[in-house]
Amino acid sequence: MKFIHLADLHLGKKVFGYDLEEEQQDVLRQVLELADQREADGVLICGDVFDTAAPPVNAVELFDWFLSELYQRSLDVFIISGNHDSPAACSLAAGFFPNPGFTLPAAGMEQLNMPTWKRTAKK
Repeated sequence: MKFIHLADLHLGKKVFGYDLEEEQQDVLRQVLELADQREADGVLICGDVFDTAAPPVNAVELFDWFLSELYQRSLDVFIISGNHDSPAACSLAAGFFPNPGFTLPAAGMEQLNMPTWKRTAKK
């Protein structure tokens, strides 16, 4: 199996007042291209999805867009929040997948008190 591993996305980050959304979207597009080129089976998104526990709306929308693109490619998606992520913030994106293949939390992770999601790709 081939997985693409992402970490520390920090979606919604601003540097000295400059919004990095355009650059972050470009990087996520490159990840999608890589997934296509390498024929990846899944994507691991490991903590700090967002830059703050209360991300701006555009950051949540960007993450939703990215998850939608992964879903359309029938990729398995595993998400583990980081110390910048709140369960509430990550749950915003979790609502994106109403299908029964998207579960919260992944087996065994509840003991770690870390919100974790696994969405099984559509077949």
